[in-house]
Amino acid sequence: MLPGACPSCPPCRPPYLIYFKKECLSFFKPDFEKEFPFFNILHTNFFKLNEVKFQEFSPHFEEVFSAYENTNDNQHKVATIKFLALLYQLKEYTNAFKQWEEGFTTPQQILFQKFIQLVNNFYIEKRTIEDYAAMLNVTPNHLSQSVKSAFGKNALSFINDRLLAEAKSLIQFTDFDIAEIAYQLNFSDPANFGKFFKKHTDLTPLEFRKLKK
Repeated sequence: MLPGACPSCPPCRPPYLIYFKKECLSFFKPDFEKEFPFFNILHTNFFKLNEVKFQEFSPHFEEVFSAYENTNDNQHKVATIKFLALLYQLKEYTNAFKQWEEGFTTPQQILFQKFIQLVNNFYIEKRTIEDYAAMLNVTPNHLSQSVKSAFGKNALSFINDRLLAEAKSLIQFTDFDIAEIAYQLNFSDPANFGKFFKKHTDLTPLEFRKLKK
C-alpha cells in the first residue's frame, strides 16, 4: 500500500532497505539460502508486518544502520554481526508463514505461488511471460490462464508491478540519479525507463521523486 492510499489508516511506515552481497557473510558456514529461507527462490520474499511486529523489529534494523554508520572498520564487522542476528530473528518470524504456503491447494494456486516467488527473485533479469513459463516448465498460455484464474490479473501485470515497486523504492529512498537507477533495473537506457515509469504512474521518475521528497 502506498502512503496516503487509505485515509482511515495510520501513516504507513517507511521501509528499511538493506543492500548487501552474500560475500560480506563469507565467514558464515551453513548454506545461506537454506539457513534463511526467505533468500531462497522457493520461498516468497514478502511478509506482512503488523504494528506490533514492526515495533519489535524496527530497533534491530536501526541498530544495524547505526553500527554501519558509526564504525571506522572498512569491513563493518559489528554491523555484519548485528545484521546476522536480525536475520535469525526474521527467520523465526517467517516460519509462521508455512501455514500460508500450505493454503495453496489447487494446481492454479500452486503455479501462481511459484510464479510470484520467481518474479520476486528474477524481475530485473526476466521481463516476459515466456521467461517464467520456461522456468516453470509450462506453456506461456497455461501460465497466463492459471495466474488469471488464481488472482484475476494477467501475469505480465505482476512482473511490471514488482519492477515498478523496486523503481519507486530506489527513486524515493536513495540518492541515485535516474540514469543509474535505470541501469540498475536493467533498462537499455534512461529514456526507456522513463517511458515505462510514466506509463504506469502518469509521472516521470523526477516528478515522482519531487512529489515524495
